[in-house]
Amino acid sequence: MSSECTSPAKVPTSEAEDRTLRRKTCRFIQEAGRVLKLGRVATATAMVFFHRFFSHHKFSEHDRFEVAVACVLLAAKTEETPRKLPHVIQECNRLKNPTNAIMDTKSDEYIQQKERILLLERVVLHTINFDLSIEHPDTYVFDTVLKMGKSRQVEYEPSAETSGKDRSKLQQVLMQNSINFVNDSMCTHLCLKYSAKDIAMACIYLGGKFTKIRPVNDVTWMDALGISLETLVGITEQIMELITESKGSKSSLITGYNDIKGDLNLLKATKGKHELSDERRDPKRQRI
Repeated sequence: MSSECTSPAKVPTSEAEDRTLRRKTCRFIQEAGRVLKLGRVATATAMVFFHRFFSHHKFSEHDRFEVAVACVLLAAKTEETPRKLPHVIQECNRLKNPTNAIMDTKSDEYIQQKERILLLERVVLHTINFDLSIEHPDTYVFDTVLKMGKSRQVEYEPSAETSGKDRSKLQQVLMQNSINFVNDSMCTHLCLKYSAKDIAMACIYLGGKFTKIRPVNDVTWMDALGISLETLVGITEQIMELITESKGSKSSLITGYNDIKGDLNLLKATKGKHELSDERRDPKRQRI
């Protein structure tokens, strides 16, 4: 596919490098989905297949880009948007090497690559135990934000610079930012640890914090979204870690990240006080 793809597989030496390989390959899958016009669902399904595959296999055992192509091919079939294998291979090759000429489909190089990808598609299927039913966070984000917007459950924070902001578009702003964080989450292996609903709720929280939107009547985001502190912290920290590593310290998101860290620390401290208060009222109560 390219010099990077045909060379020996890169072996991650740390968790940070593992995250980097996943992030870069998932960006490749996202771009492949765009070029192949697969749509959000099929592209997201391909990334879930990729994460599942490498939760059972080492990066040193397989070419991650060819695995990604196999996942794209399988996801397109799964989501009823099938694409012909030669088209998938040629477009993915073009993504990796834009200046290279189109491969001759009768060449040994092409035939061997085609056979490897078809084999990998079967290996992926066996690795995920033929479980092709994938639930994505998008639906939960759409439904939850629409519900909160229609029932006026959210508002801009007093500290937000709302002059010039169209409050009628508040719902749209929250939706777009939440979906942006969903897109980022797909480049991590959060889908292996948390449900699609929990990921969606954490992304709405992030979307709200970055746009200075909050639930009304002093309701916390945790209560509004029905998500536990532990789950919220676990998902949020991984997404923000990815953004920090991929976009650098100069990103405007980093300032928002620091604000969110402060908010999460405050939530942790508040929970700790409540637990201590409960223990004092009931000394026999075991602290979890």
